[in-house]
Amino acid sequence: MKNKSNNIIIGTWGLSGDLGKVKENPLNVLYKAIELGFNEFDLAPTYGQGKIYNLINKITPKVKNKMIFNTKCGYDENSYKKTFTIRDIKKSVEKSLDILGKINVLYLHNPRNEIKDWKKIINLFETLKNKKFIKYSGVSLAKKFYFEKKIINNFDYVQDEINLLTANNYNEIKKYKSKIHSRSPFALGLLVNKKIIKFEKNDYRKNLFCSSEREKVILSQISNLKLIENDLKKLSLDFLFSLEKIDKVIFGIKTCKHLVQLKNDLKTIRKISPIKNNEVLELNKKNFNLNINQNLLY
Repeated sequence: MKNKSNNIIIGTWGLSGDLGKVKENPLNVLYKAIELGFNEFDLAPTYGQGKIYNLINKITPKVKNKMIFNTKCGYDENSYKKTFTIRDIKKSVEKSLDILGKINVLYLHNPRNEIKDWKKIINLFETLKNKKFIKYSGVSLAKKFYFEKKIINNFDYVQDEINLLTANNYNEIKKYKSKIHSRSPFALGLLVNKKIIKFEKNDYRKNLFCSSEREKVILSQISNLKLIENDLKKLSLDFLFSLEKIDKVIFGIKTCKHLVQLKNDLKTIRKISPIKNNEVLELNKKNFNLNINQNLLY
């Protein structure tokens, strides 16, 4: 990747309040992103129960025209419960177009077993593309939930969590012909902090450490990774950008400082050695050499 900024998508969920208190004016953060050359954004009408969409509404038309929006569908706009009916998807797309003006990638938002007739959904997305309501189609995968190739290969993009702790996910989705957007590159911050993160009460991620046993297991995973390289943030970036099928990486941000740091970090990415790359993949494949219930892993 020559210009790394072109392969970055800015995740906006952190600006919604769903991931803890937002301490900086989120509008200023979005403007700063554009200033630094980041113009592609990942969002959803459900983030902050509509707060992110309200935020986009406040952006000046001149700046908004520079922004590329990837958004999602699959939730009712009032109850925020999952729904993948044709009627509700169309309704969601109409609302998104009203707010965003344009849609680059439209993802199905974390479907599991809710969709019974994939053919109807696939046909709808093709119609939306043909009518130029959306440019590309995509599926944002739910955690550890995968579909047959004959389904996903009908979509232009597939989004999943891929990082040093979830490298097995890459092996699952690289079989698809769809391009890959990877999210959560630092595993909710675990790969850039010395200690386990203490999430706020209103942060949904607090449930990640549902027991002290699981917290110990995740710390063990991190310790095993440090045997490969102690600077896990550095290893995270080098590893992700070495995976040839990943088209773009989604970085969630909450402050202008995060954006500046990201810009600087992109300048330091190096070509990872095949040995280190394989060590990460093998460690994941072997469940970090931990003889435990896989549900305790990150």
